[in-house]
Amino acid sequence: MTRRTQTMQQVSQLAVDAADAAMQELAHKQQALTEGEAQLAELHLFQREYQHGARGVHSMSELLNRQQFLERISDAIGFQQRLVEQLREAVAAQRQLWLQARNRAKALGGVARHLQADDDRADERKEQREADERSQRPAASKFRDQV
Repeated sequence: MTRRTQTMQQVSQLAVDAADAAMQELAHKQQALTEGEAQLAELHLFQREYQHGARGVHSMSELLNRQQFLERISDAIGFQQRLVEQLREAVAAQRQLWLQARNRAKALGGVARHLQADDDRADERKEQREADERSQRPAASKFRDQV
């Protein structure tokens, strides 16, 4: 294996490692998005349940407290919706980074394989040339002996 091929294989492996790291980061961001969406769904469910429970209100102060609490839930829902949107954008951006890293790793892997194939062919030609030279040596000495 030539030094050039060996270096390219190392560079290719570094690119594969970078693509793997990008994929792991994508998985972490996707998990955070899934958790954020689940929390948003829980907030919506809690809001609906709390709104339907308002039928048992007996005083004006209870109604005001309930209304203030519903406003806080709405604020929390708004915050969570913004967070989920940010997480979606982060996942999309990380997916692009991963795709770029994966494509780079594939390209460098192809170059490394091509260089290795070139080295293999050069080795085969060298071995064939050496075998041809060895096979001609006895024939040349026999020819000299006959003359």
